[in-house]
Amino acid sequence: MDTRSPSTLLNYVLDSKLFWGWLIVEGIAEQENIKDIPLSVFEKLKLIEAQSFIKFLERRNIPINKKETKKAENDDAILTFI
Repeated sequence: MDTRSPSTLLNYVLDSKLFWGWLIVEGIAEQENIKDIPLSVFEKLKLIEAQSFIKFLERRNIPINKKETKKAENDDAILTFI
């Protein structure tokens, strides 16, 4: 049985959606919809492209609530995705 909390699983989904959307915006995936991105896009993903996503995460503002945002923390743990 999976011991991850529902909020952890939800955040995995949201993080994946953010990554797939970034692939489209950056032109790495030519599809217009996330659901249409083929596995071949991931198979051909270059290290420099993955590193660009990490830089994107480090620069973005994270919404805390409707009025506040914060900068992403510089966390080397994110590099485990590469």
